[in-house]
Amino acid sequence: MVMLQTAFDVSQDQPYRNFLVMAGFISSAERWADFDTPWRKRLADDGLPYFQMRAFAQSDKPFHRGWKNNESRRRKLLSDLLKLIPEHAYHKFAVVVQASALGKVSDQVREHLGRTSLAAAGYLIVGLVQEWRDRERYLHSPEYIFEDGDLDKGTLMKMLHEINGKDPIFRPKKDIPEKDVLAFTPLQAADILAYEVKKVADDVGRLLPEDFRFRFPYEELNRMPGEPKIFNHNSVGMAEILVKINTHFMDHPLGGSEIGRAS
Repeated sequence: MVMLQTAFDVSQDQPYRNFLVMAGFISSAERWADFDTPWRKRLADDGLPYFQMRAFAQSDKPFHRGWKNNESRRRKLLSDLLKLIPEHAYHKFAVVVQASALGKVSDQVREHLGRTSLAAAGYLIVGLVQEWRDRERYLHSPEYIFEDGDLDKGTLMKMLHEINGKDPIFRPKKDIPEKDVLAFTPLQAADILAYEVKKVADDVGRLLPEDFRFRFPYEELNRMPGEPKIFNHNSVGMAEILVKINTHFMDHPLGGSEIGRAS
């Protein structure tokens, strides 16, 4: 029996919170364990204790010495890390939730989606994972692993328990040596995907220049199967319809209604 595990990270701009992105990968627990060793080794080759995309992009710790404007070194590290992900992960998933769109739906739909952008993203991404699981004919639901410390964690826990019957698992993205706690390094890979999808969401939210090109990390990760799901203003009407249909069949599982009799 294959034990599936997801690794999901969240990226959201502050303080405006226009878009929330939840993104990451799925693999077996065994393959994620195999992933940990080469990922840590490649970072150690450059004297790095962990990888975080925002710190890397801004040359903050641990990239504050010898990395800024050193494009060959930066490109080499990122290329090597990006190669490790498809070697160990089966599939990628990403959800983009536009906060203003969530504010446009009815109370019924907002309650169904969990009322927060994080809960809505969790609802949508579990749906994508379960569709993939059924398509690939895995029998068991995966463990859902997220970085510990995300805001609105309680609403995410409630949502995943309601739709999946199990609580999500929260693990650190970085080692905590003083507590002898090791990071779940697939979360660092998920961090790259979440950061890059968030960049795309920000760019698509404005008028793009004719010569617009996706950034190198996104182009590389986009070679993996799995397309982002976007909840924006165009999604509001469909969400209202789907929730009404879902509510109807929950209330009338045998079709004992006007709709059922009409058919």
